[in-house]
Amino acid sequence: MENLKFDILLTSTQWGKVPEFNIYIDDNLIEHASCNERHESSFMHEIADGDHELRIELLNKTNDDCVQNADKTEIIKDMQLHVSNIKIDHIDLGLIRHTCSTFVPKDPEQHETLKECVDLGWNGIYILKFTSPFYIWLLENM
Repeated sequence: MENLKFDILLTSTQWGKVPEFNIYIDDNLIEHASCNERHESSFMHEIADGDHELRIELLNKTNDDCVQNADKTEIIKDMQLHVSNIKIDHIDLGLIRHTCSTFVPKDPEQHETLKECVDLGWNGIYILKFTSPFYIWLLENM
């Protein structure tokens, strides 16, 4: 077991309502909040050896939150949640937060699963898989 410190910076693009989200470690809900331009989350979590997931779920986007021009070729206004930075045990993951991520949409019939996605443009879950011991995983993914 290891006790890891997580520091997560979320930012948002918005014009009407504020994005709401949940943060999980595996199936444990860590936080439910909203991101009005910028939200910092910092917490400790005890991690057993093995596979784990950091998940960030965008909850409240509707089709009305994305406004397009008349011929639907350009987005004029949108609501998005951005995974801007992740630190684990004071180590900035940098591009690892992007290269090791997957975005799973809430409605897979409407949207496809995306690899290397840190900009949540529709409801779904950003997933960063990692293993413990954390430092071995980090060295393998640098």
